[in-house]
Amino acid sequence: MLMYKLTVIILSLLCNTFPHPVNTEADLLEDEETEYSNDFLVEISGGERVARSIADQYGFRIEDQFHLDEYGDVYHFVHDEIEKRTKRAADKHRDLLLSHLQVNHVEQQVHLIRDKRDFTPKELEEVLVATIKREAIDNTHSDIEKRRIDLEKEKLTARKDRETEEDTRDIVYDKQNELEIETYKDRSVFERHYTEENDMAFKDGIPSPDTEDDMNFIDPLYRDQWQLHNSQIAGGKKGMNLNVVAAWKKGFTGKGTVVCILDDGVQHEHPDLKKNYDPEASSDFNGNDDDPTPRDDVSNSHGTRCAGEIASEANNSFCGVGIAFDAKIGGVRLLDGKVTDKLEAKAAIFKMTYVDIYSASWGPRDNGKVMEKPGRYTQAALKEGTSKGRHGRGNIYVWATGNGGHMGDDCGADGYVSSIYTLSVGSINQYGLSTYFMEFCPSTLAVVYSGGKHDPKDRHEREHPILKVVTTDIDGGCTENFQGTSSAAPLCAGCVALALQANQNMTWRDVQHLVVETARIPNFKEPGWEVNGAGKHTNEKFGFGVLDCGKMVEVAQTWKNVGPQHTCVSPMQKENKKIDSKSTISMTMSTSACQNTENRIDHLEHVEVYVRLNTSRRGDIQLTLISPAGTRSELLSLRPYDDSKKGIDFTFMTVRNWGENPRGTWTLVVKDIPLNGRENTGEITYWQLILHGTDAKAERGRSARPHKDEDEMQSAFVPDPQTVKNMMEKEEAESKEVVIKKLTQAVTNALPSYDSEYLQKEIREIIGAILDKTIPKANVKDVLQDLVEDLQLYIANRDKENRGGQKSKDNLRQAVGEVEESLNPAKIQDGKLANARRLVAGEDAMLQSNKEDHSYNSFHKTDRQEDTDNIRTMFKKKYGLSDDDIDMLEKLAKRMFSA
Repeated sequence: MLMYKLTVIILSLLCNTFPHPVNTEADLLEDEETEYSNDFLVEISGGERVARSIADQYGFRIEDQFHLDEYGDVYHFVHDEIEKRTKRAADKHRDLLLSHLQVNHVEQQVHLIRDKRDFTPKELEEVLVATIKREAIDNTHSDIEKRRIDLEKEKLTARKDRETEEDTRDIVYDKQNELEIETYKDRSVFERHYTEENDMAFKDGIPSPDTEDDMNFIDPLYRDQWQLHNSQIAGGKKGMNLNVVAAWKKGFTGKGTVVCILDDGVQHEHPDLKKNYDPEASSDFNGNDDDPTPRDDVSNSHGTRCAGEIASEANNSFCGVGIAFDAKIGGVRLLDGKVTDKLEAKAAIFKMTYVDIYSASWGPRDNGKVMEKPGRYTQAALKEGTSKGRHGRGNIYVWATGNGGHMGDDCGADGYVSSIYTLSVGSINQYGLSTYFMEFCPSTLAVVYSGGKHDPKDRHEREHPILKVVTTDIDGGCTENFQGTSSAAPLCAGCVALALQANQNMTWRDVQHLVVETARIPNFKEPGWEVNGAGKHTNEKFGFGVLDCGKMVEVAQTWKNVGPQHTCVSPMQKENKKIDSKSTISMTMSTSACQNTENRIDHLEHVEVYVRLNTSRRGDIQLTLISPAGTRSELLSLRPYDDSKKGIDFTFMTVRNWGENPRGTWTLVVKDIPLNGRENTGEITYWQLILHGTDAKAERGRSARPHKDEDEMQSAFVPDPQTVKNMMEKEEAESKEVVIKKLTQAVTNALPSYDSEYLQKEIREIIGAILDKTIPKANVKDVLQDLVEDLQLYIANRDKENRGGQKSKDNLRQAVGEVEESLNPAKIQDGKLANARRLVAGEDAMLQSNKEDHSYNSFHKTDRQEDTDNIRTMFKKKYGLSDDDIDMLEKLAKRMFSA
């Protein structure tokens, strides 16, 4: 033990002369904001008896203890003689503890400031209308910041008037300014904005027959949940949704999965939550009990809103529907009091074997000034959750990227979002555009539709309703007002719950792979799309694209797990290169990616870059990593409000190299771009690459979309807008092709075998035309139904002429029954198949009265051209189609009546 202690002391001395990417919790915070507590986390060897002896010896008491594989037993010591809150570290007491031979590490806890990422304040939005472009770095920034601070002070003062003195003492994190709560009972977005004049703007529409929304939920605000099923009732662009209905129709509703909301609590007695609430997945870390119910305060509605997005009960005539409405939901009350590294760490591994998914819509302050990563124990907890949670398959941690875009913030400076163990997700609006408050960084994996303005200066956006998220609210209410990346993370968590129901064997890395493989380009017009060296489209705003829940479920059902994770760490590269104002420095590092070792990597997943540099102004530093394939990742962008002189000692992360071969030369580019002509000085001292990925041998034959072989790796490139459009259309076409195959099979199954192959091509063409919007999508099932019925009737009558009436009647009745089964009429409104049933009844009557000729002529006259004209007239009149719209229909009609 003595030798061990001496080794620890020697290593601690070496750390003062050689950099290492592990910092103490206080080192990660700005000096003026650091607030120490009288709490210490102490790593002790020898068990609880030894720990109590040490606590007594140095005047401490043990408050709590927990275990982490990386650090062993960790004890929470409290020293009552130290002020609860102080700006100074209690170095004397820490050093006394460290002097004991069985104490391995001591860390005094600091109170962490945490932002809930639910929105941007309305008042600030008005101030920002003329200023908030990320590139607009000018003197107005100081005025905006002053206004923001004033707003926060006003809100804080108002809250203090409402709260008790004791409550106020416990609230040390930053509470964002809340929008006014709007509670709706019977009046939806549709009713508030609908008029006869804009009837067409709200016309019902669906993205494809396979995802047609016929779920028939009776929850009154379901029609306003545009991100789940964008029928345009609430507005927005047709087809802009998460394709959840496709997953629901396959029977996947989150059943059997458990999601835990890490937040300010969950009001589990809410009418829309109580059925799916799971007390086993819940706790109160602020109040030290098992009930996560938040204080009855409008500022504590955040967790309840997040929970409702995921697991609101379906068909209970209240509010809306959760994206995984059969999943179990729990909550850890964490943010409604002082937050420390200990609380965050314990929350991250709370019931990690029982819980599947954790959703976190918070993080360090989104003010464009803070650069902070998880503390020592939270980092270890995230690692442990992904390695041991879910019985070794790993917990999924979904994290909101942040709402500091309007402050020039960069989520690359947020170590929670840029952790390899979290699935970071951003927010886009109903037009598939990025939101102005969203932060951009290369660690973002995907985005979801959750609403918000793209550009507050845009007149169209200011004059039209900006759709947000319908969800549960405190006091048993509902809101249609939830937005920000806070509302994005629960939607993503809900999609993951559906995928895990489809395949519980997926690991945490499989889920991230699933997102990468199935995410779609939401809008080709927004710039920033690139194609990496593995042929995957990426964007610093959108990650790999917007989630497609239906596709995730479909792919998950046959998913084969990825190979084991390999990690290859490069040597720490010393640079000592001076950074002058307006200068650009490029440094290279070559790597074999640990070839010929057990850590060999052929296909990348995450790439981490540790950087240590000093600078007179951190906000003027831009960091860019370039892979051997040429993929660029802007690890850190300029941040106009970041005046810190502390420099950078941080590990950044990018997913933009996903699938690439890492072997070759990597380049790190450091730029100093000063504001207002100021003169900066700085120096980069060290940088390091930490590569994560898989061995090609473990991946071979695993995926339907195999990685490219080493000699097939392409160079990354920036596609032109037309190429991006083509990629987006190809993804849509791939999805459409699946639908065409299914519908074609449903139609041909209802036809006699000798006609199936003959009509296959024409059937596919007409279904393709329907999906290409030749026919209004709201009428797809009606059109298909009538097409099938006409085909059946013609064939039945032909059979009748050749083989007799009873045979024809049986054929027709069987065919209609098969169509009913194929098109799932149980969910279609009564009367949709009335025409088919009338045909059967008419055939019965016709046979009984021996009027075959009259019946035959009433449906299919001997003049084939007249038959074709009749069909054209029927569809034109019934569906309001133009002659051009019916051209594709005519092809099939002519084939029907060709002898």
